[in-house]
Amino acid sequence: MNYLEKLLSIVVPCYNSQDYIDRCVESLLPGNDRVEILLIDDGSTDRTAEIIDKYERTYPKQIKAVHQENGGHGQAVNTGMYLAKGKYVKVVDSDDWLDLNSYQKVLNFLESLEESNKEIDMLICNYIYDKVELGHKKVIKYRWLPKNKSFPIFLYSNDEVYEMVARRKPVLARICVTFLISSDPGFFPKK
Repeated sequence: MNYLEKLLSIVVPCYNSQDYIDRCVESLLPGNDRVEILLIDDGSTDRTAEIIDKYERTYPKQIKAVHQENGGHGQAVNTGMYLAKGKYVKVVDSDDWLDLNSYQKVLNFLESLEESNKEIDMLICNYIYDKVELGHKKVIKYRWLPKNKSFPIFLYSNDEVYEMVARRKPVLARICVTFLISSDPGFFPKK
């Protein structure tokens, strides 16, 4: 491997996630040694800390459990970005999970880039917005983007990116090169 330590770091901000963190983490584990999973407990008051500590003990080469005082989702993301050792980074909320086939396709694609000495700054993927408890599922497709092509992007300021994230714009489905984000430890504002 030619990456920092892992191909992909996945940051999982967790706050009172005991009821659904297992599904999230179990969906991330098939990344094996290509993936680092950073479980950031943001001051939970339920059993979240205990659950993520068990995952770290069970998968010490793949999972790191981090505990901090409650600082909000943005602070938990900042902590994960700061600690990320992968070439690429993705944030997955603790109530979300990844489809195995799609996950493997993304990992294989990122690995093929590495093997061919190619780099990207961002990878945008379609996804499913699934509210299981409400029986609501919506497929989000980026039809307006070119398929399987590289194209230049405009660089946004941190404030502009935060506004896109806060408004639930497509930024949420992106995997970015770690150093582009983690070079600014205050990328996402605290609560």
